Amino acid sequence: MRVLDVGATGAVGKSTVQILKLAVGKDGRVIAVGGADSESLKELGADIVVDYREEGDWEAVVTRE
Repeated sequence: MRVLDVGATGAVGKSTVQILKLAVGKDGRVIAVGGADSESLKELGADIVVDYREEGDWEAVVTRE
């Protein structure tokens, strides 16, 4: 299972990353899309972090993962 968290760098988004990781378990993947602070998102449980400001076509990154 893969889940997408858009706006993951905000307070609610960071909480959502943690909840989603618990929901999908160790076999699932959490893809977090947000701005800076990618290291903290990985520490919270995101498997893939996409910085929409750096990645011009972040939708392509999300669909190929």
